[in-house]
Amino acid sequence: MTKRKKILLIFCGGTTLFGNKVSVQSVRKKADVSGWMKNIDELKMMADIEPFFVFGGEAAEVGEKQWQKIAQTVIKNYKKYDGFVITHGLETLPYTAAALSFMLQKLGKPVILTGSPIPSGQESSAEVLESIFKNFQGLGIKANLINACQVAISDLAGVLVVFGSRILSGTAVEGLSSYTRKEEKENKEIMGKIDLGLTIYKEVKKRSSQKPLLKPEIDPKVSVFDFHPGIESGLLKENIKKEVHGLIIKTHSTNFFPDSIFKYLKKAKQKKMPVVIYSTSGFKPVKKSAFIFVDNMNLITTVVKLMWALGQTTSMGQIKKIMAKNYNGEINK
Repeated sequence: MTKRKKILLIFCGGTTLFGNKVSVQSVRKKADVSGWMKNIDELKMMADIEPFFVFGGEAAEVGEKQWQKIAQTVIKNYKKYDGFVITHGLETLPYTAAALSFMLQKLGKPVILTGSPIPSGQESSAEVLESIFKNFQGLGIKANLINACQVAISDLAGVLVVFGSRILSGTAVEGLSSYTRKEEKENKEIMGKIDLGLTIYKEVKKRSSQKPLLKPEIDPKVSVFDFHPGIESGLLKENIKKEVHGLIIKTHSTNFFPDSIFKYLKKAKQKKMPVVIYSTSGFKPVKKSAFIFVDNMNLITTVVKLMWALGQTTSMGQIKKIMAKNYNGEINK
């Protein structure tokens, strides 16, 4: 007889459940979990589901502490479960997915994030719920959970995101609301889809017996400066003056940088503050030795990866190496 699979269902960020078009139920505190679980009996046909409560506030409040607690919970319970599913508000889910992708190294089991398009603070607004229900074609957390659990007991491994029938890399997700039923394998972020089974489009990590490695340290003191021609360079000066440990300059091209910007970036270097020049336009690196150039990751992953890198080391040389290393498919080759 085949042994039943076991999944640890982790609640983070005010998880909301569709009841119908105008009625929902959210997990805002630990006591809400048992009532919420009664509405997902379909999952019990797939595996033994055990809940674990981490955080019930708004998804916008999820950050360093919640990321670390989730990562530590996965490692602590790693041997006991076949897979892990994390319910999360969609607004900040990509940040959590990226953080877990770096905190949880060498995973041999799947860690799946999914969520509902309904914000947990809007339970009473029938008009808002009706609109969301229509736009997402009834795609609530229950539908997403069934698909997420299917992936959690599959032969895949690593941190992944499931939204609708799509399987996405944890380091390649930016805005989940943009995924429609028409998008298929031409989208580089989509690794596969769930139908009657799993259809995988790209090379993915498979389940293994390797021992996972927990690296939860993170430094959240990272600032993003959005540069464009004509901006007052003194604004960058104010950014550098702040208690910031890492700086990301978002720009279309470094060819636009005037000398006044480089003057302040030089001051950041004197403070031993790593400066990442971020662009996805295929720029020509300027004064390369002084800065870290990124043009092959999405911005969310770049921000979280720099936070994680600063949590691992204060060495400028090591931070450069970490930002350049491909840990979990975050770098687009």
